[in-house]
Amino acid sequence: MNMQTIIGYMNIGGTYVLYALLLCSVFVVYVCIDRLFYLYVSSTNGEWFLKQIANFLANNHLNDALSFCEAEKKKLIAGIFQIGLYRSHCNREDIMDAMTVGISDAARSLDSNLSILGTVAVIAPFVGLFGTVLGIIQAFNKISKHGRTGIATVGAGVAEALVTTAAGLLVAILSVMLFNYFKSRIKRMVGELTDYASRFGELLYFVQTGVQLPADIRVDGAASDKQEKIAAGTK
Repeated sequence: MNMQTIIGYMNIGGTYVLYALLLCSVFVVYVCIDRLFYLYVSSTNGEWFLKQIANFLANNHLNDALSFCEAEKKKLIAGIFQIGLYRSHCNREDIMDAMTVGISDAARSLDSNLSILGTVAVIAPFVGLFGTVLGIIQAFNKISKHGRTGIATVGAGVAEALVTTAAGLLVAILSVMLFNYFKSRIKRMVGELTDYASRFGELLYFVQTGVQLPADIRVDGAASDKQEKIAAGTK
């Protein structure tokens, strides 16, 4: 294989570098849409949810509480509370240990596919730089073939080659921004799940011991419409 053949492959390679960066961009968009949708579907008002469960338990409607969680099973907090409800006969420590495992599972599901963003953020600048190196080699090859030098000749080739570096940096910057955004939001969600799980464990303890529920988690008055539907469906 002679040098001209190698240069020819490099000409093709520069184009494929842009295609590779475009593919990386597609992965970034996919992960972004996937995580935004999952976060939207799995989130809920934890304070409201805790009070609905508290109202069921205050009226000794354990099965209705389980049915309510099952109806809201797409919400992460519902699955964690359901774990606790199934172990409502256990002591508080065992209930909290089980819910902690549930929170860890929820955290893993929230983190799903985020490694793609991290990988793209790391490799995209190097892919772009690789394309630039190929472009500069092509530019100097043209200079050697035509025997013309000067800033106009060299500058045009280098400017064209730097396009891939710019594209790689753009993809990497967007990936890092999205990665940090999702990580921050997931950390906040996991923290909230941990707090509500702790309060739910306290709620089950109050129910077990017959102590009146604290005002901050007690629902006074009639049950909500959704509660009434759940209760009616279990009769």
